Amino acid sequence: MKRKQRLILTLFFAVVFSGVVSGALHKYPSEVMPAVPSSPTDVERERLSAYIRGELAKGPSAADSIRLLYNLFDLGPKSVSGPLIDTIYELALRTGNDDAEFEMLRQKANMYIDSAEIVADCLARVRAKKGTKNPLVRDAELYIRMQQILSGVGNDVQLTDPTVEGTLNGLIARYISNPPTDPYERVEAIFTICTYMGNLGEGRDMEHYVELMREALDALPLVSGDIRRAVYTRNAVIATNFGLYRQALAIDRKHLRMLDSMQVRFGKNGRLFRSSDAARYTIYRRMLANAAGLRSPEVERLWAEINDIASRNSDVAADMAEDHRAQIYYLMAVKEYAKVVPLILKRVRNKSRSLPYREILYNDLITAAEETGDEKVLLEAYREYTDMLRERLNNRQAESIRELSIAYSVNDMKEERDQVQHELAERERTRTLWITGLSVLAILMLVVMVLVLWTQKKRAAAAAETIERINGSLVAERDKLQAMKTELIAARDEAKRSDKVKTDFINNMSHEIRTPLNSISECSRLIVDCIPDDKSPFLDKFGRIIEQNVKLMERLVNDVLDLASLDNNELSIDPMAVPVIDICNFVMTMTSESMQPGVALEFEPSEEVSHLVVVTDRQRVIQVLMNLLNNAAKFTEKGRVRLDVDVDKTTNTLKFAVSDTGIGIRKGNEEVIFERFRQLDMNVNGCGLGLYIARMVARLLGGDVKVDTSYRGGARFVFTLPLNA
Repeated sequence: MKRKQRLILTLFFAVVFSGVVSGALHKYPSEVMPAVPSSPTDVERERLSAYIRGELAKGPSAADSIRLLYNLFDLGPKSVSGPLIDTIYELALRTGNDDAEFEMLRQKANMYIDSAEIVADCLARVRAKKGTKNPLVRDAELYIRMQQILSGVGNDVQLTDPTVEGTLNGLIARYISNPPTDPYERVEAIFTICTYMGNLGEGRDMEHYVELMREALDALPLVSGDIRRAVYTRNAVIATNFGLYRQALAIDRKHLRMLDSMQVRFGKNGRLFRSSDAARYTIYRRMLANAAGLRSPEVERLWAEINDIASRNSDVAADMAEDHRAQIYYLMAVKEYAKVVPLILKRVRNKSRSLPYREILYNDLITAAEETGDEKVLLEAYREYTDMLRERLNNRQAESIRELSIAYSVNDMKEERDQVQHELAERERTRTLWITGLSVLAILMLVVMVLVLWTQKKRAAAAAETIERINGSLVAERDKLQAMKTELIAARDEAKRSDKVKTDFINNMSHEIRTPLNSISECSRLIVDCIPDDKSPFLDKFGRIIEQNVKLMERLVNDVLDLASLDNNELSIDPMAVPVIDICNFVMTMTSESMQPGVALEFEPSEEVSHLVVVTDRQRVIQVLMNLLNNAAKFTEKGRVRLDVDVDKTTNTLKFAVSDTGIGIRKGNEEVIFERFRQLDMNVNGCGLGLYIARMVARLLGGDVKVDTSYRGGARFVFTLPLNA
């Protein structure tokens, strides 16, 4: 008993002398139990904390020590609660108190969510207990994983970020094609998708996944309420960001009811000071942000509740003094526009804090400025709001591309899965038929055997021979099936070898064709140079025709080689620093000979482009531009072909635009022309590979090639290239 008292005293003095709660014991003696108010003020909390520390100093039992430390933890403030987490956790480990152990790990992960190392340590401690099959383990593991997801995704992701886009596409495609069967893994997968989509702005699928989250959450055998609270909070924030105020209010009301029930449960367990003030303050403030779905009496009640919490909770009062969002939402709800304008301006101009619900704040600022006639503030608000709308529009466009990409990925996965399932079903059906047939046959034979044995014992030997023959046929059938399987595997391998032989044949033939083509070109020029001057113009014409056709053949060979390299992922990229003007001058010189008579080739570089240097593969950029310029030259009989270069600083990209005055592109064919071997006009030379290869090479460089559908009077192709490639 004395040893236990010394242990408790050591814990107590470690807390006291750490500086967290110094000096309170002398001010408030521990002998007298102070009154326990329903909502203690900061002074009352300090007095109660002093009493509890006094009780700890008396050396109570381990169970009572945990209860007292819990109450000290609940009284707070955060500066006191943080160090107490490790104290309660270590004591819970020594006494085998699983509830306290896992709750402290959840509390620590939540309190230090911005520290990836601390959260990872909490997760590792939980997973180390998986072998115990304690239901609290999965509950705590999921909650801490949710904190990791929230911290890892952050609040500033953009859909146009290729990393984020690829991650989200993969998450959604995997979930649709192969949803997890484990309920905890299913909640984690949907929560991750919702977290990404919730931070990206508009999302047509957001409500669908929030509903999936609700269904998955209902299927969980949750032990604590922390996971539901985390999901409620996240879903309410998402609904508020999307302007779904009815859904947000419904979630927050459900959350408040849950807090009420948790408060009752904590009281029954002896945790008299477990307060939900901070959580209620956040919920009330968010409900005021969705005041469009509230009646006036409810707005006033929420505002009164917020002020009541602030009057007794210094952390909440400090947040209201610095953040002002609660005052802003309330003043907007009661239409006190003159008072709310300076508060919003102070809030949005404070760059030291993050700006949640920024669209709501700027929308409120526009409304208040219009009502008060403050044109200067209105102009500032409109500028910011316009930027946000532009960002949202970009996100919507990117989202459409993402959804199309996901649809293709999911469709491919489903087709592959359906094919595999169909093959398995066919095999299973065949096997079942065989087994059924053989089973029926065996049963019949057994019946016959029994009858024969009962009637004529002399025919037993003949029956045995019959069974042996049947077994032999079964073995033979099995060997036949095995042989068929071996033949199928051999056929598959042969198909792969044939595909490789085809690729090698294309490469070898392309290289072999290039040599005689070069010889034909050189010989034709040599013949023209050696004939008399009086016949030179006539034969020079044929020489140029031969040379042009040789170039066409060389281009076709190069396209086939590039196509083979692209199919085998063998096309290399060699980035280096190169002036943009050198690339443009080179392709203009090379393309000038391809122009038809009467067609002008134009290029007017700006001052910025003339001195611009980009890190990329020079030859691949030239290849893309040559394909686009040659394509424009083929379809332009008169007028001009023009190359423009511009820098888009908002997306940090370099844009090459090739425009012509040719026949243009019919509506609906903007993507068809990028398919391999696709020619819309069979009267024009080529095999339909130029644009396909241009787009594939551009994407290898980190850019893209698209048709400018807004261009009139011909065709215009835009080749984008990242400046930091």
